[in-house]
Amino acid sequence: MSSNSPTNLIHEQTVFVCADCGCAASSAGVQTATELALLTRQTGRLLFTLGNLFTGVEPFNQVISHNTGELLISVGQKLIAA
Repeated sequence: MSSNSPTNLIHEQTVFVCADCGCAASSAGVQTATELALLTRQTGRLLFTLGNLFTGVEPFNQVISHNTGELLISVGQKLIAA
């Protein structure tokens, strides 16, 4: 059996698609600086949003420490700026 058979190719490569930019990055290839910067900014936005959710929404701020929300906001802002 050939190593380039269709079943082997399916298991060797996974493709991730970014909905924001319409780009695709292959796990078998090397990520470019642009892809890493995009991932960093998106992660920053997520952490920033979660921090605001944890500090500003009543059910969350009763259960989760205010310091946790502030930490997520701080880390998120640093990642967005990077």
